[in-house]
Amino acid sequence: MHFELMVRDFFHFYCKKHGRRVFFKGGVLNSPEAKRWTVDGERIRRWKTGTTGQPLVDANMRELMYTGTICGLH
Repeated sequence: MHFELMVRDFFHFYCKKHGRRVFFKGGVLNSPEAKRWTVDGERIRRWKTGTTGQPLVDANMRELMYTGTICGLH
């Protein structure tokens, strides 16, 4: 539990410091070596339906699909 709280606080302050730059393609440093994104409809469908093969991702996506929330957070 202690570790999870530390991670939560880290990302809270990281986002507070860097603001919207956290979501830029090149990250907070606006690196020119930004990852090139591809669109794979089948992978997106598996992610949305919770069938990626990654248990934690799948469980959360199925919970989101059926309840509209994840881990009881509203």
